[in-house]
Amino acid sequence: MPFELFIPTHSRHHIETVTLMSVGRLAISYATFKHYWNDKKYAFLYFDKESRRIGIQPSSDPVINSYAVIEGPRKNHQIRVYSFCRKYGISFEKSRRFPVEWDDKKQMVVFGPVK
Repeated sequence: MPFELFIPTHSRHHIETVTLMSVGRLAISYATFKHYWNDKKYAFLYFDKESRRIGIQPSSDPVINSYAVIEGPRKNHQIRVYSFCRKYGISFEKSRRFPVEWDDKKQMVVFGPVK
């Protein structure tokens, strides 16, 4: 029987997602960071209590209430969100990946709902 070459339909580096990690961090996929952050190294975090969705607004400046976006392993970027999750009762015992969407009006990446 001849061998058949497997050709993947896409690489995981092209999927726009964020992962709420079990260590209290948000991992922003390479594709998400490249598409929305450009050269920005900071972000503001938002939470909608009714829909339980999280918003991440990219920012160029390290101002009060902004979070540093740290380059992580495997081409992703991370934000420490331990206290954010505790404040809003967001569980991060198990890592969970979410697709993202862009909110043009608020200029931020939105995902969820989170439990």
